[in-house]
Amino acid sequence: MYDKGTTDILLAIIGEEANIDTEIDQELYPKPDWAVKQIVRSTGLVEDICEHGIGHPNIAWLRLHDPDGKKGYGIHGCDGCCADEETRMKIWGR
Repeated sequence: MYDKGTTDILLAIIGEEANIDTEIDQELYPKPDWAVKQIVRSTGLVEDICEHGIGHPNIAWLRLHDPDGKKGYGIHGCDGCCADEETRMKIWGR
């Protein structure tokens, strides 16, 4: 299902032993098409998990809880999955 580049966090999230499914209000924090899963951190931060296992802060959650970005909830080890096409082109050239 997932390639060798899949991270341990994603394997834990999708693994059968893991039962961390939390109901996330999809009207408030919709899961983007590219995300395979959503999780809620202990801080309450909703993260969209991409196919590579990277947690990307949910943009709707950020707009509500950290609108000016001063709390730093939007900082993450991004692999480009959550970027729009224009930004991906600037960063990756594709």
